[in-house]
Amino acid sequence: MGKVIPIVIAVIGVILAVVGAVVLWGVLPTAINNKVADEMYIRDDVKNDAYKRFKDLPIPLRWSMRFFHVTNPEKFDGKSLNSLKFEERGPYVYDEIRGKLNLTFGKDQNTVEFYDNKTYVFNPTLSGKGLSPNDTVTQGPYVYDEIRGKLNLTFGKDQNTVEFYDNKTYVFNPTLSGKGLSPNDTVTIVHFGLSAREDMIAALDFFGNPIKGITLTETVQNLAFDGTTKLFKAALFKCKQCLEANKTMDTGKKDISQLGQFLKYGESENRHTSYWSESKHNKSTHCNELRGTDGTQFHPNVKESDTLVVYESMLCRTIKFKKGLTNQSPHGIDTLRFYAIEDNFAKSTENECFCYEDNVEDCPAGLLNLKNCPPADAAHVSILASNPYFQSNPSLLKDSGIESLVKKEDLTLENYGTILDVEPYTGLALGAKKRVQLNALIKKGVHPVTKDLDKPRIIAPIMWLEESGDVDQKNADELKSKVFAPKRTFTGILIAVMVLGVVLVAVAGGCVFFRR
Repeated sequence: MGKVIPIVIAVIGVILAVVGAVVLWGVLPTAINNKVADEMYIRDDVKNDAYKRFKDLPIPLRWSMRFFHVTNPEKFDGKSLNSLKFEERGPYVYDEIRGKLNLTFGKDQNTVEFYDNKTYVFNPTLSGKGLSPNDTVTQGPYVYDEIRGKLNLTFGKDQNTVEFYDNKTYVFNPTLSGKGLSPNDTVTIVHFGLSAREDMIAALDFFGNPIKGITLTETVQNLAFDGTTKLFKAALFKCKQCLEANKTMDTGKKDISQLGQFLKYGESENRHTSYWSESKHNKSTHCNELRGTDGTQFHPNVKESDTLVVYESMLCRTIKFKKGLTNQSPHGIDTLRFYAIEDNFAKSTENECFCYEDNVEDCPAGLLNLKNCPPADAAHVSILASNPYFQSNPSLLKDSGIESLVKKEDLTLENYGTILDVEPYTGLALGAKKRVQLNALIKKGVHPVTKDLDKPRIIAPIMWLEESGDVDQKNADELKSKVFAPKRTFTGILIAVMVLGVVLVAVAGGCVFFRR
């Protein structure tokens, strides 16, 4: 009988240790993943946490603009942007308030249709010292270089006048800003009315008068949000408060791996857009594929090996993200840091369908022509997107006029790339920095002003912006209490069970040892 008790204690101890280990490393992760998946899918219940997060984004967002201001526009020699002196002005920071309206769920609850409502409010505290929406900036010689549609242009002999039917669609590229600027600042920019014959732009301003200079002055506020009569009331970001295109997403109810995936965006059909259909190199449909989430939510149980996909409406295309850089722990919550990979804008066969030029060699790496994306489509211009300061292709800095504004060693993904900090259990993005630079494509000979350019085309920087957001303490605490606290509790219990099992085995062994 004396030997039975230690054996029983040892068996119980082994069972507790084994069961604790199996549950801790085998059953518990699966149970947690299933529980999280059940809580994360979007359902038609206004009291549900997933519904609340989806309808009103809980993470505060910021919209920061930095303009490349020209201090000596009169010095432009007509040959190179390096004859101009640029300075970065900004940031002009706005609070971005985002919410979803008119939520309509499908009968099976597998889809949800909605409108995004975005409001931008100038934040003088976070903006650069002394900046305001009424600041003025001067920008370089940016020329509208392409206009589609027949205008029946008839030019005067001196090229100073042109007759045509009233079918003008010139829209200013309101992406200008710099240090000390604000939404109401006045900005002096190159006149977009510059153009040439056929499907190029007419040499007129927006009132039909011959263009005499290369700059245009307007406030930052009007260019970015309010619109200006000089540009037919156009603005880069449409308005300070407006509804975006109608969208449809997967709720994740049927398949949690599809949570937040776009099924329809605006006028897209069968999960395909038409932005890249005009490309002469569009031999397949993959450039027009509508794939990805909006970047705020991904499927639960994100792995380091995953490729995350975001549909970026500003770029009218899908962007891929890979795990990299240093992981962050905002407010004590561990996340995985993903970054937009350089393959997105690489010069490759896969990306040829994003090139509008006749020769793909004229579409260098690191650039994306947005001429069919708002607002460039309405303006009939070629606005090129890139990483700020051409981070992914620094060779473009040489002829941009802004090479002296940045140190080559600072051109890192951390400083100028687009990054996401994703909490892996829930798939929630707890931090994000989307960075995009907008540039004008200027072609030689589209107007007398550009006839002496020293290269067939130059890339003129306009501005760069950063849309950022980080989870605040309130939402971090809520996430901890609802997701991580139960996990820690169960983990603690299982570890205690394992320890108890080991202790019982040790006690049993001790009993046998000391009875000898």
